Amino acid sequence: MHSAIRFLPNRFLTPASYIAGCALLIGLIFFLSHWGHAEKGHGFLLSVYICLCLLLGYSLQTLKPLITTFCVIAILVTIGFSSLKFHWREGILIQSHRDEAPAIDRYVSDYPTYEDTLFAPLTGAPQWYDFSEECLEPALSNLPMAENCHSQNRIADRYNINIITVIQNYYSLMRQTAQAIADDKIKTVEDYRSCLNLKHCAFLPLLPARTLTGGISSATDNHYQTVRNQFESILKHSSVQPETCDFMDLCRIMRDANIITIRATVD
Repeated sequence: MHSAIRFLPNRFLTPASYIAGCALLIGLIFFLSHWGHAEKGHGFLLSVYICLCLLLGYSLQTLKPLITTFCVIAILVTIGFSSLKFHWREGILIQSHRDEAPAIDRYVSDYPTYEDTLFAPLTGAPQWYDFSEECLEPALSNLPMAENCHSQNRIADRYNINIITVIQNYYSLMRQTAQAIADDKIKTVEDYRSCLNLKHCAFLPLLPARTLTGGISSATDNHYQTVRNQFESILKHSSVQPETCDFMDLCRIMRDANIITIRATVD
């Protein structure tokens, strides 16, 4: 009995297990300390890292140099790529909190991952930030847009973005948000801002804070009347109307550049 107890530590607590255990501990500390900035794919990378550490322990224990070399390289690559992803997401969140996010940010349902942006030319993933930098932001500053921004086909070819779909999807979110306000599901400014931060709501033409508690119909001057008309149009129409397009930067820019056409409809 005593010999068996002594045997277990000698068998499992070897230099190989210490090395693999240290690598695993360092990796877990790294991942967990950065997990607040995790994005899609980090869970998979953590699983891969754990498996590599276990394989490293096995290869060291069984003296397999090729497998050991592969594990060491793969562990470093996994840590390096995970670090890039963490810093990418951290940068996006910092920009968002500082109101420095790219102009396209509000139209994207979820932040693109690091690999989405890195491999977009190969995978066909939308190149949101390139489109924002080359098309949307110059137009907002009354500067010329890049050559590839001047038609739906060019935008689709260069940035992998269907501009009509993006506008319509965001308009659908605007309608959901407007209906939630009209139904008193969103009652306060704080509720609305929280919903915006979670990307569960869209930016709407709204009157001052009292709007969210039933003051929509109280507007009297021309500006308030325009805002009220835009809000009511969103509630009424299933497709973007000219007055709503005026409020939506992306729609207005694309329309004024003759890339899309917006006509009034009767629903």
